[in-house]
Parts: sequence; C-alpha cells; structure tokens
Amino acid sequence: MTEKKYETIPVDLSDEEFLTIARMAHDRNITFNQMVEIILWQYIGKEKERQSRIPTLTDEVQKSE
Repeated sequence: MTEKKYETIPVDLSDEEFLTIARMAHDRNITFNQMVEIILWQYIGKEKERQSRIPTLTDEVQKSE
C-alpha cells in the first residue's frame, strides 16, 4: 500500500474562529481539518472566479466609491 503524503499549511485562527469552524465540522460530522479544507477550496474557487471575470463599468464605479 502506498502512503499518502500531505502538505501542511499553517492557519492562524482566533479562538472564536476555531470554535465556529469546529461547530461547523461537528454539524457535518466531519473532522476539523476536513472543514478547513472545504473552506479553503471554496475561497480558492471564489477567488479564481473573481479573477477570471471581465471587468465591467459597474466594477469601475464601485472601485472609485
């Protein structure tokens, strides 16, 4: 059997953030680390989507406000 290798990424969380994520993981019946991974992938997906959008006039107006 091949052993899986994982890369670790340090994440700084306040006590409140930790408890919120721990509760979310508990509600989904998954581990804390799995919940953090889900959150990070969602953020990455949203960031990629944001970067791939074609700028519009509305975007420019919002920047100037």
